[in-house]
Amino acid sequence: MESLWPRLCLLVLVLAAAVPGLRHLEEDGARPFALPAEDPLLLLTERLRAATGGDDLLVALVCGEGELIGPNGLAAVDSVYQRMRLQIGLERVQAVHVMPVLSMADGVLSVSTPLAELGLENQAFAEARQRVLRDPLLAGQFVAEDGRCALVLGWFQRLGSDELFERKVGQSLADAEFRSSEVGQLIDREVSGARMAAAFGDLGHSAAEEVALRLKVLQQRGGAVAQILADWRVEMEQLAADLDAGVRASLAADLAAIPGVEVLLYSAGAMESAYDRAFKEGLGILIVGLVLGLALWVSRLGGARAAAASLLLSMVILTSILGCMGHLQVPLHPLSMAGLLSALLWFVVLVLLRPQSWWNLVALGAILAAPVLVGLQGSGAVWDLRITAAIGLVVVWLAVLVWNLVVPTVVPERHSQGRPNVLKALRSVPFAGVALLIVSLTMLLARPLGLDPAALLSQPVWGDATPTVRATALLDRQFGAAAGAFLVLDGREPGAAARPAELGALAAAQTRLQGHPAVRSQRSWSDFIARLHAVVAGQPEQSLPESAELVEQYLLLFGEPERLRPFVSEDRSLAVALVRTAPGGGAELGFLSELFPPSIQQPGLAGQAVVMAVAERRTVKVMLLGLALSALLLTGLLVTRRGVGAAQTSVQIRLTVPVAVASLALAVSAQSAGALGSYGVLAGAWLLGIMGTCAWQESAGAKDRFEELAQLLLLPFSLLLVAEATVFRSMGLAVVGALCAGLVLRAPIMGQSGKPEAP
Repeated sequence: MESLWPRLCLLVLVLAAAVPGLRHLEEDGARPFALPAEDPLLLLTERLRAATGGDDLLVALVCGEGELIGPNGLAAVDSVYQRMRLQIGLERVQAVHVMPVLSMADGVLSVSTPLAELGLENQAFAEARQRVLRDPLLAGQFVAEDGRCALVLGWFQRLGSDELFERKVGQSLADAEFRSSEVGQLIDREVSGARMAAAFGDLGHSAAEEVALRLKVLQQRGGAVAQILADWRVEMEQLAADLDAGVRASLAADLAAIPGVEVLLYSAGAMESAYDRAFKEGLGILIVGLVLGLALWVSRLGGARAAAASLLLSMVILTSILGCMGHLQVPLHPLSMAGLLSALLWFVVLVLLRPQSWWNLVALGAILAAPVLVGLQGSGAVWDLRITAAIGLVVVWLAVLVWNLVVPTVVPERHSQGRPNVLKALRSVPFAGVALLIVSLTMLLARPLGLDPAALLSQPVWGDATPTVRATALLDRQFGAAAGAFLVLDGREPGAAARPAELGALAAAQTRLQGHPAVRSQRSWSDFIARLHAVVAGQPEQSLPESAELVEQYLLLFGEPERLRPFVSEDRSLAVALVRTAPGGGAELGFLSELFPPSIQQPGLAGQAVVMAVAERRTVKVMLLGLALSALLLTGLLVTRRGVGAAQTSVQIRLTVPVAVASLALAVSAQSAGALGSYGVLAGAWLLGIMGTCAWQESAGAKDRFEELAQLLLLPFSLLLVAEATVFRSMGLAVVGALCAGLVLRAPIMGQSGKPEAP
């Protein structure tokens, strides 16, 4: 018997060299799903944020036990509004009681805020409340239907540390007590001088930079003012580094002190961070599940000895790959984590196939590694995936060489080879029954359109839900904005949004979306103009002005341009419709984006939630390409191994080439078959692969064929169901996956029946 020690020493040497690299392993902070920087959808989303703020905002959900649009509840909403209005880093804060209501009085347009006076008497308050809640532009936008939840919105002000520092200084000087102090007078003198110099044009830089320079000189003089300025500067530099997290942290304590209500904060950045954590948690659980599942599966090859060997070698594989990534400075991100999963799956496959020679091991490993590289082009994260996969393949080779000597060799049964008879194989009742069952389950459980962030975050893997997770779920349930989107019409020239053609195009796009089950409500620039037209000219609610000049006259009468910034850019070159989704509607944003692609002078769907949905669909399609090819290659290898011995592995490899070609063609066609469901396409690929490979072997009996197909189909399918159950926290998927796995465990291991070979 060949000695184990040389191979084992080589594997231990690789592990020892890799372990020191673990301390150099870093996370690159990349999103699980991202679009290229030049993608039109990403560019349109950035244009939306630059022009109107878009979804770059902080949402405060004010939740109470009673009616919030009442004297007591409205006071709590106003407290949140006032705190957010004073928060550095926020601008254009909006709440229900400060939003304007349009009306006509004696032929003059009246713009009022009926609820702005909090001390109204009961009758006056009731009338003001009805005016606000009946207004078509405000209904359902700031207050939930049951009245127990209200929104306060504030857009982030993306500024540098100098600009934020100037605002901090100005806010402090607004306090009369501080301004009259000795330190306040010193700071006020320098700030006034800087602003006067900027007003007279004596500077080559901005007023904020001049304030920062003068206060830096003042800080260098020492004394009490130096410590105060140093603290302010550090605080603003930290805020500028991560404005989203900094603003939420700054507001959290103040908002928690408001009596009678609970305030939850939500932002697109917070939702993305929580989504990333959930994705990584699910991926980590999946890796642990694969390792433990492998141990359970291979224990049937050699009992406890095989289980212990699989656990140990799996840990060696993972540790060695991560350590080598640290040495090579390959960052840890979702695609490189996919390399870890590929390595574990290769280990499973090679353990089942048990190649007995170096050449067979290299050949089989190369075939299994090929799908990782298929369809992946470019650099960056894709290149890191290739490096991770290459490292994993080498380590898996070494691990399997050790495995073949640790676990007793099993001689596969030999079956007589008959003439291919695919028609006879297809007539098998168990074959057709299992095929129908698998296709039905996959089509039933398919999620063809994408992930719904609110549903994903609604149930944490462990522990209590974080405030961000609770805010996401509540916002999605009450207002439908957690997975909201924007219809963006970019006219690319000033005044384009006021033209009748552009207004009509935006209104027509809203009409197309109106009946879609994923859409809950819409509010847009064209809705506002139609409302102005109805109030001023007495026209029907849905009619639009016939000229851009009339629109401009209406806007002059309105006189509050800042209130319109969420719906139109300052130069009126870009107009927006806010689309709020129904519960679960976030999963369909990827599909809706195909109906409204980014284009000039035509509405296109944009927003961070849309970017995430589209990126997820594209990434999953590429991953399905490799997964489908891997599944069919594995199917071909296992089926053709049924009737041959270990010495004829090269024959098996040649037989899988037609299967690989068919799999690749089918997987490529799946790029445009999203409506069929990703799992449905994958199940169809497996079935076609089995039909093809059955033609290369003699048809077995009905019982053998049922066990064979159950194992070949249900093993990868159950792994996918477990992955789905992990990511979506779905008990139903977990139960179905467990049932499938149970059927697999009842079937004999393909090509492994027989007696251990004598040493």
